[in-house]
Amino acid sequence: MSDNQALPRGESGCGLAPLTFVQESYFGHIQRQEYDPDRSIPIFTRFRGSLSIECLRRSVELLLQKHEALRTRIVSIQGAPVQQIDGPGTVKLPVVETVASTVEDRETVARRIAGLELRRRIDFTNDSLFNALLLRLATTDHVLIMCACHIVADGMSIPIIRRDLLCTYNRLVSGGPAIASDNAYQLGDHARWLRDPHRDGLQGNVSYWNERLSNAQSLCLPADHTPSGPRAPETKSEPIELGPELSSKLSAMAKAETVTLAMLVFSIYVAAMARRGYMHDFVVPLVVAGRPTSQYGNAVGCFAYRLHLRIVLPRVIRFRDLLGQVVAEYSEALRRQDFGRVELEAPQFAGVGAFNWLSSNSLRRPSMDRTLSTPARGQQLEGFDYERDDSLRSASGDPLFRFALCFRDGANGISGELGYRKDIWRTQTMSRIANEIKNVAQFVVRCPSATVASLQSKLDQGT
Repeated sequence: MSDNQALPRGESGCGLAPLTFVQESYFGHIQRQEYDPDRSIPIFTRFRGSLSIECLRRSVELLLQKHEALRTRIVSIQGAPVQQIDGPGTVKLPVVETVASTVEDRETVARRIAGLELRRRIDFTNDSLFNALLLRLATTDHVLIMCACHIVADGMSIPIIRRDLLCTYNRLVSGGPAIASDNAYQLGDHARWLRDPHRDGLQGNVSYWNERLSNAQSLCLPADHTPSGPRAPETKSEPIELGPELSSKLSAMAKAETVTLAMLVFSIYVAAMARRGYMHDFVVPLVVAGRPTSQYGNAVGCFAYRLHLRIVLPRVIRFRDLLGQVVAEYSEALRRQDFGRVELEAPQFAGVGAFNWLSSNSLRRPSMDRTLSTPARGQQLEGFDYERDDSLRSASGDPLFRFALCFRDGANGISGELGYRKDIWRTQTMSRIANEIKNVAQFVVRCPSATVASLQSKLDQGT
């Protein structure tokens, strides 16, 4: 199907829509069996106290009515995958009773059921890509498990889904009306805009990227092994903990340099990778998660993009100047971004050395770190933890990544994971790289005007 072929949209918020570029890439990997499709965004909420199951079921129903992405399937039209947005309808909320007698056993059973639900195989054509299940641990203790396939939701969708669900539930149990609100802007609308070949600025941006990435090389590190093949390689992640003290110094440095903490850490990553790969001209994909405009602020969907930053290092450059170059490159890339089209123009950069920054303010981990009070009957809603199988997920969210770094800024400082393919790198290699990134960060806070070459020399000397 060509980009300029229009797809009809029903008046009731149903119909067809093209895939966004990130959806197209993700679905292509699944079709080629390059990645396990059993990957969902988990949203757990624990209800302690009296619970109206019917009001909760109706709240889920209104949630799907508001957000088209949660009632979307992927179908084939003329041999091309598109989004099939189903109309709103009646939603069933299955209730699973735990039969264990003790509190500890019920918790164990609940975690196991939650893990099985997350790993449930998905038929993208026939199955719903969003599911809800209620676990009854006791008469006054329930866990609502909601799972949304990553192709229709992202981490920033979690607080939107939870907020809309709880606000609706509180209103219903208080005897208020069931208000069926609609979002003016949906994921399908964004996909249609992306595929419009006549939209403003498209050709200029594509020309810019074709020229900017001409003759560029992706970040390449010496591998330990020859890749085994493209079929669902086994992945691991090496943790990186910068600690509260170093994280505090980095935050102070970012403020002094008038840059964001993410840009500072990204520049540290670039310096470490340049040394490790012996490269002075390379492209690093920077994963940007977020809504393209404020109009999509309340939209549920998978909104993620890559900015391809070309880093050119002269023979002698101070870290502070590298930081300025990275910020300038990022700013221009952000201004010129085409929300994924360049991904198709430059596939060789897709998942090599990608950097991802997760803000603690924009993304909550599956286990919530707070307790929410609802005005209705004084109920408490808490996060629900479960036994994760991290082998099913990559740190970068990229199915074909060879290695990628995902950092987050949390209460205990900056931490992250260096994700990598086991068939390419040994654990010892990734552990050394993780330590090198931390060491560069320590050198930089002590002397931001040091040259990148001197930082690399200190790493070689082990000082």
